[in-house]
Amino acid sequence: MDREESPLNLIAAQYVLGTLSASARLRFQARLQQEPALRRLTYAWERRLNPLTHLLVPRHVPPEVWQKIEARLDAIVPLSSDPAQPVVVKAANDGYWKPWAWASSAIAAGLALFILVRPEGITLQPPVTAQVQLVSHDVAVLSTDKNAPAWVVRQQGQTLVLSALNTEAVPSGRDLELWSIQGNTVPRSLGVLHIKNGQATISGVAADLVVKDSTLAISLEPKNGSPTGQPTGAVLYTGKIIRG
Repeated sequence: MDREESPLNLIAAQYVLGTLSASARLRFQARLQQEPALRRLTYAWERRLNPLTHLLVPRHVPPEVWQKIEARLDAIVPLSSDPAQPVVVKAANDGYWKPWAWASSAIAAGLALFILVRPEGITLQPPVTAQVQLVSHDVAVLSTDKNAPAWVVRQQGQTLVLSALNTEAVPSGRDLELWSIQGNTVPRSLGVLHIKNGQATISGVAADLVVKDSTLAISLEPKNGSPTGQPTGAVLYTGKIIRG
């Protein structure tokens, strides 16, 4: 299966995002059990999309939402008073709860299925000990000029890890170069991107180049980077640093 050209490519992305209909999700899960290539395709989308979850900001739940939940829970009543019979409960508005209960079960089943059938050679990493663990967080999402997300930038100490979401192939004989732009100052190069398996790592990044509200940009440059110390090619991706 050609991952990029397969008609299942978009469906795999929708499965990871959780936007498939209930019936389509069940059919997809059945195929996952039988097709290793489809499992690898799905895992690739997991790797691309999961970093975006770190950008979600927790939201406070309004008190009235909790009140409505409590009101519905209070409406749950037993259908049998015979102590010899199992107690069966039914919500006052069973039609409201069934879709949510089914959806929760489907999500849990999907997660369990992925753990059971994850592609060969992919193992769960053991926990990193506190002595060697570094603080790691997402700092920016870089998009095209059409606002299509293309890269997630994660910072770990003085290292930046860029994960490709949906990027164009780099032309032969050219390289991508990452820049930091602060206000009206000239761009400062952070390094050339050496992309492998959809990721690029840049080490030894100075802290003053990754500060909140600065801009990160990726330009298309000659092989091994700009010969002038400034961007010379088209700027393909840009994004604001949301935290430093």
